[in-house]
Amino acid sequence: MIKPLTVLAVLVGATGLLRAQLPGAPTIDFNKHIKPIFSKHCYECHSESRKKEKAGYVFDNLNRLAGSIGENEIIVPKNTSASDLLEIVTMLDGKRAMPPDGKDKLSEKEVMALRTWIEEGANLPGIDIAAKMASEKRARPKQVMNWTNAQGKKLRATFEGMEGENVLLKSEEGTVYKVPMTSLSQGSQIQAQMQAK
Repeated sequence: MIKPLTVLAVLVGATGLLRAQLPGAPTIDFNKHIKPIFSKHCYECHSESRKKEKAGYVFDNLNRLAGSIGENEIIVPKNTSASDLLEIVTMLDGKRAMPPDGKDKLSEKEVMALRTWIEEGANLPGIDIAAKMASEKRARPKQVMNWTNAQGKKLRATFEGMEGENVLLKSEEGTVYKVPMTSLSQGSQIQAQMQAK
């Protein structure tokens, strides 16, 4: 007769294995893989508990760390090339290189774990980073920009979104224009594509 605990252990093990094999399932766990790296290499200078917050960065408070994750932050989820954190921990020397001179640099394995964590969305326990970023994007005030069509005619307007192949632009007077992407100058097309992200 099979013992209930044996069946439970097999089911739990299979569930963990299945989750690890699901496409898109994170392979890096913050507490298991990333927190030890921050503790070993970063807490000495970036820690609330040690009362050291150099450059305003803190790695031992998840809510404050979440503030350093997002567009134009040191950690940009799913964008390793825009994440300054990866650049500064892989620098061999220089003022920005971290940890600073005289301290142990991150191993290749640690750098790879950080890279994978960022690629997978830089998730934190109990904090939905994707929802945080979506909320920040919605709350961001729209910026009036210069737009130019293929003939060189200019319009100052805010980007209001995309509707199929059309760019929605709202003039300073409040008129919304539906402009075909192909009728914009190349620079304005790039600007629209960046705003749509």
